[in-house]
Amino acid sequence: MTPRPVGTTVDGTCAFRMMPTDPFDERPSSAMVMRVGGGLTLHCTWVHPMDGGQQGVLLVGASPDEGPVEATLVDPAQPRRKRRRARTPVVGTDHTG
Repeated sequence: MTPRPVGTTVDGTCAFRMMPTDPFDERPSSAMVMRVGGGLTLHCTWVHPMDGGQQGVLLVGASPDEGPVEATLVDPAQPRRKRRRARTPVVGTDHTG
């Protein structure tokens, strides 16, 4: 995959299946990365086979030192069930640029 500038929308497909033995159902999807302060947001859209069009935002931030990266997933269609926060240690990441 060729790197693209921040703010560029990338179109593609996503594949969904309910059970491991079900065939994949591919539908359109897109994503765009934006800079926000010292972090990034990933805005994404996809089409669920039964629920139709969906959208979500992944907010990713890190402290200036080599501490944890924090991420929050926001799915407006399911605000109470889909918000998740993860902390992952960062190893050898350059936070200056």
